Parts: sequence; structure tokens; C-alpha cells
Amino acid sequence: MVLLLQGPDSYRRNRKLRELVATFQAKHAHADLMDVDFEEEPDAWVRACEFILQPSLFSSAKMLVVRAATAINEKVWRVVLKEHRDDKHFFLLVSEQGKLPKPFAFLAEPPAKVQEFLELAGKFLDTFVLKEAKPRAVAFAPDAKRFFLEYLTAHPDRSCRAVNELERISLAGLPIPVSLPDLQKLIPWGATDEVFRVARMLAGAGSAGSKLALLEQLFAAGAEPGKIFNSLAYQVRGDAVVRLADYDVSVKSGGLEYEEALLDFILADAV
Repeated sequence: MVLLLQGPDSYRRNRKLRELVATFQAKHAHADLMDVDFEEEPDAWVRACEFILQPSLFSSAKMLVVRAATAINEKVWRVVLKEHRDDKHFFLLVSEQGKLPKPFAFLAEPPAKVQEFLELAGKFLDTFVLKEAKPRAVAFAPDAKRFFLEYLTAHPDRSCRAVNELERISLAGLPIPVSLPDLQKLIPWGATDEVFRVARMLAGAGSAGSKLALLEQLFAAGAEPGKIFNSLAYQVRGDAVVRLADYDVSVKSGGLEYEEALLDFILADAV
């Protein structure tokens, strides 16, 4: 059985990996378990193959946990995985940051169980922060919360960053709710970043022509389309939230690029 965890959100992906390993060990106390990371130890693929092929001593079940399994493009490695992927006694837990390359696409084919961990944005990031803040006894004033969410949205690996920063805020012993001035002392980040300034204008009223001009300026300055999109998604309201969520699904499924989604969103507003 293949359990595939993939996506750029390393914190939630690793948390799910630990949960699955703990569940397996609770059900199969005497089973063999091997945990390898091919980015840190590329030669470990040989030991991983041997682990798969050798019979278990004390239990019929065994689990192989592989981080960055696709970093090794050896034919023998792929063949061994293919031959054992449907073995009901063998659990292959794969953790990948990106999409599977074509030679490893079989790892996501049924009956494999696949779970994606995309970067959190908008209300999903907001919900995650609230959930993680509660056990740490952290609460924000409204303007501080907006600042914190914008700060997270501007950076990669948001859930991991959110948890680390919430830990720092909790240990700092700041008055609750945390005010914007106090938060900015801990997180010296410029919320007036050009992308966020323009995203606010794109989310507000204005002609399609003026918004397109602003968007073209950002593109010309080298701003990442994904960052522009996420900044916009955080600041829109009403029906626009649902529309941007649909665009996001299209982008992540390969239907549109972020540039196309942004242009379509602005032009649709003008209709």
C-alpha cells in the first residue's frame, strides 16, 4: 500500500507523516520500520530496496518511510517499488515536496492514498493561525492579526513559519491581545511591501485599465505572479473570495497559470 504525502507545506506534511507512523506502530507493534531521506543520504536507496525485498522476522507487516523518494532515478529502485506497491502487508509512506515526476507517477495511481499539502492562504491560513494560537494563549488585536497574516502570506512554508512565530510571541510574554506595535517589534517586516500595496488597489474599486497597468508594472518589476495572487486572495471580499478560490484550483490542477488567472479576474470585474 502506498501512502503519498505531497506539497510545499512541510509542517503539515511532516505532522501527518508522524501521525501515520504512530498509527502503524500502534497496530503493528513488532513490525519492521525503516525511515530514510534520499536528499540527505542518496545511497540509502540500496538499503531501502534490501529492506523491501527481505522477509520480516516478527510480523508480516512492514513500513518504509521515504522522504524525497523521487530524488533517486535508478531503474532498480523504481522496479522494486512497482513490484511491491500493491502488497497489502507492505506500507510505503512517501513524502514529497513537489509533484511526482513522470517516471514515479505510478506512486499516485489507485489504490494509492494521496494527500496534498498546499501552502495555506486566505481563510484557511486564518483558521490555521487561530487553531495554533489557542493552545499558546496568543490572541491578536485586529490590525495585528492582519499584519501577521500578510507577513505569512508573503513567505514560503507558511504553516511552519506561523507555528515558530507563535511560539516566539507566546514566550515573549506580550500583553494579550497582542497589539500591532508590539508585534512589529518582534517581526520587523515591512507590511507596505509594493506587492501588497498594489494588491490592495487591485482588490478595490477602479477601472480594469488602471488595474491592468498596475499589474503590468509588477510583472515588469519581476514580482512573482503567485505572490501577487496570494496577496490579492487575502484582501478581496464577498464573491471575489469564491472566484479566486476557483482560479486557485484551476492553477493548481494545471488549467491556468497565475498570470492568466490574474488577468482573467481583473477583466471579469470590468464586465
